[in-house]
Amino acid sequence: MSIIDKHFLAPYGWNRSALYRKYTKEFEKPVNRLRFELEGKPMSKSSMDNILDSLDPFEVVASQKGLIEARAVFRDSNEKIVAYFPMERVEIDAVHLNLGLVDEETGEYIGKVIVFLSIDVHTRYILGYSLVYGLSPAESAEAAIELLRHTVSPKIANGNYQNEWACLVLACLTVSMPITVRHLETKCFFALRPC
Repeated sequence: MSIIDKHFLAPYGWNRSALYRKYTKEFEKPVNRLRFELEGKPMSKSSMDNILDSLDPFEVVASQKGLIEARAVFRDSNEKIVAYFPMERVEIDAVHLNLGLVDEETGEYIGKVIVFLSIDVHTRYILGYSLVYGLSPAESAEAAIELLRHTVSPKIANGNYQNEWACLVLACLTVSMPITVRHLETKCFFALRPC
């Protein structure tokens, strides 16, 4: 209905009562009755509410208050994510650490650090990481690709840790997304299924 698009899904859109009053006024106008071939009575307020309830809440907030506000409102999830077996769900995130890095040899300030991590939700096992540092570091596609590369690659012991770092992803490799990432040498992606 154009009245919903024009008055409800608009910046600072009307509330439901004002929208329904506008709808009934427009419904009763003879010019609209002829133009849209309207007969009988206008729909009830509860029917209008049902139509409004069927709209995507994200789209409603985005059209009324803007995309930034909609993303802020719907960013958090109140649902608890449950994974029933390892590698069912892998999550990737970046952590901005408010730590300054100093070069051990020169004593020169290098900058802040961002740590990218991939973690298995079921086991809470860290599958891989990558680091970005500098005077003003930013999240980048290159760092995300490096994280994916580190996650799917066998881990080479380099002296930074004592225990073996198992590569849970290696046995589960498959092409599961129709996306080509030219920077990945392996050109493989997670299969979110048990190994």
